[in-house]
Amino acid sequence: MIMERSFQIHLPGNLPIYVDGMFNFQIFAGLWSEEAYWEIHEMLEYEWRKSDGKIRRGLWLLIQVVVSQIKWQMNQEDVSRRIIARVRHEFWSFFGYVPLDSYPVQLTDALLKKIGILIQSNI
Repeated sequence: MIMERSFQIHLPGNLPIYVDGMFNFQIFAGLWSEEAYWEIHEMLEYEWRKSDGKIRRGLWLLIQVVVSQIKWQMNQEDVSRRIIARVRHEFWSFFGYVPLDSYPVQLTDALLKKIGILIQSNI
């Protein structure tokens, strides 16, 4: 069942995160490539708040990586590295290996697919 979202965040050009109730992967990937981590954080936090169990934990891990990217943008590289060090192994167990030790963390097709499955299963 597809549920409509009332969630709104301010994205460049008012781009929709959800189209016809479905997560818009192109917008997510575009935001990531534009390093719009704050907007990604807001969207993921919305999903995280209404989730539970394994989905909630996976979203939390992803949020931590996004927060590390925000900290890097704020020239707080030491904080960014500490966040990654705290979640690295659990993140890899959940999403598979992704290099996390450089800025920006690359959004691979495999990672995007796993994020999509996670978010779609939260609907």
